[in-house]
Amino acid sequence: MLARSGNGHFTADARVDGHRLQFLVDTGASHVVLRESEARRAGIFLRPDDFTVRVSTANGIAKAAPARLRVV
Repeated sequence: MLARSGNGHFTADARVDGHRLQFLVDTGASHVVLRESEARRAGIFLRPDDFTVRVSTANGIAKAAPARLRVV
C-alpha cells in the first residue's frame, strides 16, 4: 500500500537490477521510465544516439532510450 506524499504524488522505493531507486507511481503508465541519472545509478549508461523512441508526456513529445531491466 502506498501513501500519498506531501506534494500529492505517490512514490515508492524499489530496486532495479539490485540498485535502490525512488519511483513516481503513475497507475496509468504503460512502461517503467527512469530519468537518465537514475538509469546510470542502476548501471545503464546511455549515449545520445540511444534516444530513438518518441514518447508523449504531460509536457509534450520527448525522446527516450529503450532498455531492458532484468529485475524491478
